Amino acid sequence: MDIAQHKAVAICRYCHTVYIHPHTKQDKSTSTLSKHVKKHQKPAVRSSDSEQRLITTFAMGPATQTELEELLLRSMVANYWSFCQFGDHAFRDLIRRGFPHLNIPNRKSIKVLLTSYANKARSEMVSRFAANDSQFSLAMDIWTSPNGHDFMGNIHSSHCCLIDNL
Repeated sequence: MDIAQHKAVAICRYCHTVYIHPHTKQDKSTSTLSKHVKKHQKPAVRSSDSEQRLITTFAMGPATQTELEELLLRSMVANYWSFCQFGDHAFRDLIRRGFPHLNIPNRKSIKVLLTSYANKARSEMVSRFAANDSQFSLAMDIWTSPNGHDFMGNIHSSHCCLIDNL
């Protein structure tokens, strides 16, 4: 709101240009704001069909086998994929198109990878807890809501205080 004039305004976050807020106009048109925002956007780079590149070369260059496996594991955990996902022909074809030079892991190799990463994480946690001098408590609970959504909650607290300072 423009305090001096008591009018609602929209201010560009890039160049701080002030415009009349669309809701205060009779037609409530946002075209002026849209045109202004386009001035600050970078133009999209489009390649012709003869210059098509693989998706792996856009951001970071070609991925390694290990990077692909870690990416698939993180996606599996974050999206609750089952091991059967890696046996699905359409899914494998999609991954193969993005990473044609790499081996697409099947469900058995994903299980081996996941077990390997879980064991590594477990041993790191054990060593971190063994080296920890403070006290902590951990409570976990898993439940299903009445509408069928699964939840997992954990509560932790650490007690790290010096007796000398009390």
